[in-house]
Amino acid sequence: MTITSLSRFVCFCLLLSSLNNYAGRYLYTIGNAFGNTVIGFEIQDDGSLVQLPGSPWETGGWGLTVTPFTQNGLIASKDGKYLFAINILTNNISVFRIADDGTLTQVPDSPFDTGGQVPSCMALSDDIMYVAHLGTNLNFCVECDYRGLFWDETNETLTPIPDSVIPLPVNPPGFVLAVDFAPDGVNMLGARVGDHKIDSFMLDKDTGLLEPAPGSPFDSVVTQPLGFAFSPVNDSQVFVSNLVELDERPGLLSSFLRSGSTGQLAPIPGAPYTTGDQGAACWIVLTSDGKNLYTTNTRSDSLTRYTTNPDGTLNFIEVVDVPKIDELNDEPLDMIITGDDQFLYLVNGGIGGMVGYRIHEDGSLSLAPGPQPTPFATDSAPFGLVYIEK
Repeated sequence: MTITSLSRFVCFCLLLSSLNNYAGRYLYTIGNAFGNTVIGFEIQDDGSLVQLPGSPWETGGWGLTVTPFTQNGLIASKDGKYLFAINILTNNISVFRIADDGTLTQVPDSPFDTGGQVPSCMALSDDIMYVAHLGTNLNFCVECDYRGLFWDETNETLTPIPDSVIPLPVNPPGFVLAVDFAPDGVNMLGARVGDHKIDSFMLDKDTGLLEPAPGSPFDSVVTQPLGFAFSPVNDSQVFVSNLVELDERPGLLSSFLRSGSTGQLAPIPGAPYTTGDQGAACWIVLTSDGKNLYTTNTRSDSLTRYTTNPDGTLNFIEVVDVPKIDELNDEPLDMIITGDDQFLYLVNGGIGGMVGYRIHEDGSLSLAPGPQPTPFATDSAPFGLVYIEK
């Protein structure tokens, strides 16, 4: 190879490298207006947000129009090709293809019925989805259940899994507001805010059916478990937010050890952990090294920041205010952290908007450039947040 040819080859490789470094980064949330939508943004290099062309996209279903306080009402397939959005009032799920430029196209025959009443949240393990339903009564868990659906990517359809329905307790009500699979894709957890329990199931990948873990459901360390997250560096550790609002006390956090082989849970001594006397601890995210943990405090319009210890205990660090619109209760809910740990984003459900923060090396936060919050339409009550890199 001549020097000229070698130089051209090196330049070509550098060009490819620079292109790869500028992959698209996208955020999605559910609009949750009566005519439901998905709202999408592209994340700029400085962390500011630009709404994607064509956004918002209609789901073909109805939103709740008020904040539902559920985790994973919007999820993506592991490969980032598909987005799944719950339509709470029409008992169905809309499925979208995600293009390389972040734009969405709804698949044929979408939305798909869940088979249950008032779907709240979803969990996906490859081609097996489970949906938690809140039922038909706000005081008692009438027709509350988990239901399985099979995701056929080839035909782009969701269909019920026979014999997959798992009823939830009627009274005290077993309302589930958060459900997710562990990174192994086998152990599924569900947080029951109404009766202070955490369900744990093991998935049979061949049949798509769930079996309760020995001892499930497990008692929550503190009342009203709401959201949870697995440690990204040790998935045997599970961190749980405890609303505690119905007891008229500030929100708290707790943590559990999880057996990957059986799904059994055991509290990690040291909990509960203070939020700094903030109201209604809701959702949890961690940086990719597992060292920094954040929770939203929905009734206080704030975040609480912690550092983690190798044994799964937490250290309270500080409370961070969330910017408001018109000084009203904006209700920060779901959060995500970008894959490079540079930015944290949260969605406000009370007064619809998105807030972005830059994450510094020590885990502290400062507001990202651009309007904070980025406001949404006045009829929206958004929830759910998904981050995709293309």
